[in-house]
Order: sequence, then structure tokens, then C-alpha cells
Amino acid sequence: MLQLVTRSELADLLRSHDELAMHCISRRTVNSTMICSSRGHDIELLKYHSPANREVIRPRACDVGSVHVGLYVEDMDVALARVAEAGWMPVAEPQTVEDGERKGMRLIYVRGPDGVTIEFMQNAPSRR
Repeated sequence: MLQLVTRSELADLLRSHDELAMHCISRRTVNSTMICSSRGHDIELLKYHSPANREVIRPRACDVGSVHVGLYVEDMDVALARVAEAGWMPVAEPQTVEDGERKGMRLIYVRGPDGVTIEFMQNAPSRR
């Protein structure tokens, strides 16, 4: 069962596990930004600056534990150009769904310099 908690509840939970809480809260420097949409979906973006020995991982989409966020875009080519300016690179060439309910949809995974993966999805021209 998935349980949603507030930030203060999460901090209380971490404090109840002293060793974990000290590692997660006291020893790391982090930037945090919330992206809030008009549809009620919020995404929290975190960037850790320490500890110095953190690693960049580059999992494949099929690897256990691999996660990504999928975002619908109006124009995939424009989205790819914008993220490229920030150092994001396509994982492969854009793919077009050839049949079924999503026929004509374009899809692509992009990966940022820190290893985060995002999927861009552009609806078929007939569905825009």
C-alpha cells in the first residue's frame, strides 16, 4: 500500500532512524525545487552536492530499479534542442509507435549529466 506523507512526517520518520537520518539530513548539501502544474501534479527535483563519493548511474529502462518520468511535449524537436543546451543527451533515436491506440506517437528517452532519465512523448498529429 502506498502512503503519502508530508515533509515534516518524513523528517520525523527519518529522525526515528538516527543513523539514516544523520546520513540523509546532516551530511548532504542539497538544492530542492518544486514544479507545480495547474492539474495538481507536483514534482520535486533534488540535486545533491555531497558526499563527494556519490556515483552517476546509467541504468537501462529495463533494469530493475530504473525509474523515469514521462512528459508530454507539443514539439519533440524543440524539447530536445532545449534540453541539449543543458547537457541532456538522447539515449537513442526517437521512436514512432507503429500500431495500436498510440499509433503515430513519438517517444524518446533523454539522460541528464547526473544520470536522471526523462521520457518525452509527442502525440500523433491526429491526436494533438
